[in-house]
Amino acid sequence: TFAEPDTRSARRLAEGPALDLLFADPPRAGAAALHPLFAAKAPPTRVVVVSCHPMAALRDLKHVVQHAGYRLQSLVGVDLFPQTDHLELVASLQRI
Repeated sequence: TFAEPDTRSARRLAEGPALDLLFADPPRAGAAALHPLFAAKAPPTRVVVVSCHPMAALRDLKHVVQHAGYRLQSLVGVDLFPQTDHLELVASLQRI
């Protein structure tokens, strides 16, 4: 188990053994840096994405579902900052 903040980690992880679970908290710009990992010979079996930018998260989830062979298992909005307009999205995906 480890965490890395840079975009090189997705390429390095894609070259390693298959991951059972990938937990991602991408920046507001989105999760495009993770695309090499989804295109790997052995992509993660399950993926959990937490995002502070719902529209970016939906764009990224659309890509993963339509192009990377995953099915959306659940999508939940979480209000971690009451009385603000911030909403966290938590999505769970399973490889088909």
